[in-house]
Amino acid sequence: MTISRTSLAVLAAALVALGARAQTGDSDRATAPPRTLGQPLPPVEPSAPQPDQPPATSDGGRDIDTSGLKSDVPEQPPPDKVAPSEAQPLPVPEPPKSTVQVEALGTVEGPAEGLLDPSNGGMDQSIWTGSGRADIETLLPHIPLASPDSAVKSLSRRLILTKADAPAGAIKRAIITIRIEKLLDAGLTDEAGALAASASVRGDADFAQVQANAVLSAGRAGDACGDATAARMNQDSQFWLELRAYCAAQSGDTATADLTRGILDAKGLSDAAYNVLVDDALTKAKKPPPAMPKPTALHLFLLRKAGLPIPADVAKHLGVGASLLVMRDPHTPPDQRLAAAERVVKTGAATTVELKAVLDAQTIAPGAQANVAKMPFLLAQATLRRAALLESRPAEKAQLVHQALIIGDKAQLFEIGAHLQADAVEKLDPNTVPPDKRPLIGWALLMAGKHEAAERWLGEGDAPRAVLALVAGKDASPGDLSSIAVTATGVDKAQDPSRGFDALVLGVYDVLGRAMPPDAKGAASAIEGRHWPGRRPDDAAMRTILDAASAPERKGEAVLRMLAFIGPSGPRDLAPDVTVEFLRALEDMGLKDSARALAIHALLLYRPGTS
Repeated sequence: MTISRTSLAVLAAALVALGARAQTGDSDRATAPPRTLGQPLPPVEPSAPQPDQPPATSDGGRDIDTSGLKSDVPEQPPPDKVAPSEAQPLPVPEPPKSTVQVEALGTVEGPAEGLLDPSNGGMDQSIWTGSGRADIETLLPHIPLASPDSAVKSLSRRLILTKADAPAGAIKRAIITIRIEKLLDAGLTDEAGALAASASVRGDADFAQVQANAVLSAGRAGDACGDATAARMNQDSQFWLELRAYCAAQSGDTATADLTRGILDAKGLSDAAYNVLVDDALTKAKKPPPAMPKPTALHLFLLRKAGLPIPADVAKHLGVGASLLVMRDPHTPPDQRLAAAERVVKTGAATTVELKAVLDAQTIAPGAQANVAKMPFLLAQATLRRAALLESRPAEKAQLVHQALIIGDKAQLFEIGAHLQADAVEKLDPNTVPPDKRPLIGWALLMAGKHEAAERWLGEGDAPRAVLALVAGKDASPGDLSSIAVTATGVDKAQDPSRGFDALVLGVYDVLGRAMPPDAKGAASAIEGRHWPGRRPDDAAMRTILDAASAPERKGEAVLRMLAFIGPSGPRDLAPDVTVEFLRALEDMGLKDSARALAIHALLLYRPGTS
């Protein structure tokens, strides 16, 4: 049938009229091995920088139900339990603006939105109000929410989810839009959907699209055709027309559904896969759809509503959230689940339990461990984990685990590698293992939270014992701290990285307020004032961070600047004095649990100058 432009205009007018009465309801390195006294940390080959993956804590993310759709009631997340280049300084903050938000395009930020507040692990509502609007809009995209470092991811999540007023100033892009987008990119799909469903920004097409993507990606059936996607009633792009047609059909408004499909056909936008998926979602026919060359969040929503598997190419195209669904689906072939896990592992969105399930489901050929150097990270971990679990000889078992940890270290995924491999050596007697393998394995056991086992492997050396005590929530021996102070303040050895580690241990104990003998306390104060090897912001950037940290209404900016500088790989390569300054700022802002978590990771992953 040929439709003239006049006929199309009539159809469109009729569509708007019908849409007005359509129903809208539909009733987520080698860490430096601890030295023995007088023994330097071994060098590790520098790794290529890891990109900020597009896109919950390493073991704290919530699963997305792959068998159906989420409840319409937002689930309250639990409490809190790529940095800009150094060559490109962070922007100098603007002076505080008036509380009236001024902008040119008709966009006005809505009221404060968030899933966390001071009662459940969030920050204060005023954390942005003293910051320049342009600074926050520039910095927020750099927050390392997609990070394999659980301490960095946890603090980033805490900041992004805090219910807070947007900073005043001219709006280029709504802050809530950036926050939801970062949650989606990091695989925190449930949180993104809940935040999107509660937020509103008048007259902002950018926000409307991100909001719809979030509620659809989270499978929020009650919001998919509700106020959160109200833009479907007046937007005429393919995405919005398809959503309008689906919502009309599911509400029983066949006239609007048919008319909207007619508009799509007339515009040459007919999508065979979409048509099949709508029928599947409404009838549960489960007819496999044809190829989807340009899948959207709506295709993902319809696949889940119809109870159909998510094709691998669709998941790869749609990013972290869709890949997590594939990885978590036990009905998906193991190799496809592993491929999906490889795509998301650097975001920290998959839990240890989930990753182990994927690894243990793989078929590993005998002797495959000889080729791990050429394998992707998770396949290498799966191969060495399987061989270690089957190996009965202690020394050989330890060698396989040690090899897996080295691979994790070079990939800047030591924390994940430690969690995947620790159970294979947890019960081994360290005395049956070659001495050169013990420190790294002990560090991995400590990173994996196996404190008692780690103590058997790390019993020698004052610095390792002090770190053990800190992680276990105990005070270090005064003798150990005094010995560390002597080493850290001794005759300068330019090539001895252990002195920087000693300085970091004393600085961490000092800033966290742990018990210290007077000589160690004095040494900590003395050595914190010098520049140690490692990555550091320039003086102006550090002053900006510390100035922001001293003002409660700029607390969010201070944390954001710190996180943006630290980056997704964590504090592993920061200079010890920089780490201590950051920790002190977090302590002064009342973020003591975040300071402790970051301090422990700085110690367990200490690798100065290896960016």
